[in-house]
Amino acid sequence: MDHIILLDPIMGGLHADPGEKRGPRKDVERPPSEKGSEVLDRNTPIREDRIIRLKTVLARTGLSRSTIYRKIAEGTFPPQIRISVNGAGWKESDINRWVADPVGWSPKRESDAE
Repeated sequence: MDHIILLDPIMGGLHADPGEKRGPRKDVERPPSEKGSEVLDRNTPIREDRIIRLKTVLARTGLSRSTIYRKIAEGTFPPQIRISVNGAGWKESDINRWVADPVGWSPKRESDAE
């Protein structure tokens, strides 16, 4: 029987048979982006300048997608920023400011800049 050797970047190694799956290689140090999602608690400092995507904004605010876009149109929620031709996200600091005070949130004026 001939075996097919596959290089599997997701599982992290070579597989002799497509049906035979092994876990990631233990001898290779993974970059932080591949180590899994970061768990935040009250003691974890939040990096304020990250760009976060819609899924994260939905989880942090508890709002629905349609409510977020309606509030953006009304001017009561931080607007998105373009990160690519087909992608957009929000500044984490803007979302954190909105979560801290949803009723009193207003867009930052240039005089408010840090």
